Amino acid sequence: MRYGVSLATVVAALLLACQSKPQISPPENPDTAPVTVQPDTGGVQEAAPAAAPDPIGKVEAYISGNLLWTNGLFPRLDLPASATPEEVLTAFLAKASFDKGKVTSPRIVATRAIGGSSSGTRPYTAVYFESEQGNRVVLMRYEGNDTGWWTRALDPEALGP
Repeated sequence: MRYGVSLATVVAALLLACQSKPQISPPENPDTAPVTVQPDTGGVQEAAPAAAPDPIGKVEAYISGNLLWTNGLFPRLDLPASATPEEVLTAFLAKASFDKGKVTSPRIVATRAIGGSSSGTRPYTAVYFESEQGNRVVLMRYEGNDTGWWTRALDPEALGP
C-alpha cells in the first residue's frame, strides 16, 4: 500500500503538532514535591521597602560614564602618601567650602576604593560623609610629591537617580 506522503510532510506535521500542544510535566510524587508556603497577609500585598541608593555607587557610575569629571581646580594638600582618608578629608574640608559655607562636623559613613581598572588606572578612595552642609562623596588619590593629594567633592544627590 502506498500513501503518497513524503517525509517532509510527516516532519512538518510533527512539528506543528508539537507547537500546538502544551508540554505537560509528569505529576510529581506528593512525597517528594517541594513544599511552597505563602505567608498569610490577609489579602494585603505590602510593597518591599525601597533600598536606599548607595551614594558611593552613584558617584562611581557617574565617573565611569564621564571622561571630563577630573577637570578643574583642586586644593593642594601637602600630606604624606601614608595619610589616612580621615586626615585627607580633614585637610580638604579646611580649604573647601560649599553653598552653605564650611563643613565643621563631618561624620564619615563609608570609605572604599573605586575606579581602578585592569588597564593600570589606580583607584581612588571614596569617602562618603554627612554634615550640616549636606552629604558628599570626596574622591582622593595621592599623586606624588609634586602634586600631593588630588581631591574632588561630588554631591551624589545632584547626580540623578
